[in-house]
Amino acid sequence: MFDKYLTYFLLVVSVSFPFITAIFLYVNRKRIGQDELFDQRYGVLYRGLETRKLTTCIAFTPFYTFKRLWFAFVVFYLNEHKYIMMIANVYCQILYMIYIGWSFPYFERKDNILNLINETALVDMLYLFFYFVNPATDER
Repeated sequence: MFDKYLTYFLLVVSVSFPFITAIFLYVNRKRIGQDELFDQRYGVLYRGLETRKLTTCIAFTPFYTFKRLWFAFVVFYLNEHKYIMMIANVYCQILYMIYIGWSFPYFERKDNILNLINETALVDMLYLFFYFVNPATDER
């Protein structure tokens, strides 16, 4: 019985974490890069990001966290439907690439380019997995 409630609690905490992070960064947006104590405590949420563009700084961490949670959700809940799992992961990865290419969130240009190359390689690998997944034999 306790396991059931613990599972629901962890699910709620995991799903709400990106939103709570975005709200926290938005409320404290004037302190980002200005308050040294705040940067020491919470700088890990935006370290290496362009802090002059606050929308990028606020949106990147929740979006990145959501992407990781999405991958975990898809693998856990759609493991019997491998073709749908692959399509969901490809769409999520492409949306993330569009976000990175649109916002260039990192402070240094080489980090942005390296991140785009990394995400492109992940999309390429996901496309290669389509050869190993046959939708006709996907268990239902």
